[in-house]
Amino acid sequence: MSNIFSDMTMRDISASYEGTVILVKSPDDEGFYPARLLEVCDGYAYLKKSNKDVIKLPLWNKRIDFKMSFPELGMINVKDHVCYVSRRAARQWKKGLRLHNLHITTYDDELLERLSPSTRFYSNKLEYDIFNPEYTDFFEAIELVDAGEKIARAVSSDFCISNFAFCSKPLLMYRNNAVGVVKGTSVSISDKLIHVIPSLKRIIPNGYHSSIIVESQRGL
Repeated sequence: MSNIFSDMTMRDISASYEGTVILVKSPDDEGFYPARLLEVCDGYAYLKKSNKDVIKLPLWNKRIDFKMSFPELGMINVKDHVCYVSRRAARQWKKGLRLHNLHITTYDDELLERLSPSTRFYSNKLEYDIFNPEYTDFFEAIELVDAGEKIARAVSSDFCISNFAFCSKPLLMYRNNAVGVVKGTSVSISDKLIHVIPSLKRIIPNGYHSSIIVESQRGL
């Protein structure tokens, strides 16, 4: 068992973890799931799940397991676009995940503003989604973005395919940087940026590595 509360008082739990997203597992669960700790009171934890249900669990019951496992951050698919999530420098970040302690960027803000000027680019559900991110197949991402069905699609925690307001073709993004141009079902990468190719090859299925085209800077 990995109950992070086992040797803590309610006062310490409240000060350290209230408002953070932690992982929870009870006998009726198949595995751990993320939940936001809203409050501790009278030996119980009140937690909000991703579906907004609020549950009450005993803090020190040996059948209940609580743990803090900071998730791998990076690209996250959100609605029809992508967020890149990184950690802000903050004291005591290890005490739990809080959305306001994360730095979040989107691809591409100007295009998003044009299409949905009054819509938030991401919701509080993001703090749950980063624990179990779902990625799009590389070629499906190219097809969806190139056809304009999606603004961007993440294919891994480090890479996404994204449209941009003033670009005629989708771009391959590596973290916060554009590293390639989508040309049909292939991606053209500058010979100055070939250091990203080994990571990209781990995403593209074996036998399709010819879809990565290396061109000179002049060629791009």
